[in-house]
Amino acid sequence: MARFLLSRSHFAATKGRVKFAAFLPGPEGALSMYAVQGLADPAVWELGDRWVAAPATRTVHARAELESRLIREPLRIELDDDPPRHRSVIGWLAEASEQQQLALELANAARLLMRSA
Repeated sequence: MARFLLSRSHFAATKGRVKFAAFLPGPEGALSMYAVQGLADPAVWELGDRWVAAPATRTVHARAELESRLIREPLRIELDDDPPRHRSVIGWLAEASEQQQLALELANAARLLMRSA
């Protein structure tokens, strides 16, 4: 699964790591991710450009990838495919500190992939 990173503050390129803020849920209580297994690298970037960056008129700078099996209770993956390959990570706890802890676990498990210049 991939989380497309539009903000440079969500990763540390020199350290090759994703920051926990990249995995915090939005105001609606869900974290937007995409199923990318089986896609070639250029197709993954195109997915982010088309469905994440373009609607926000922003740029995908990097992406964070992690295996879906690492998203565990209380979190769960909701398959909605709107847009294609979209997944929502739901089940976030109400307390901000609990959300940060879960986001930190995901960030620590994620692999940072920088976009080639």
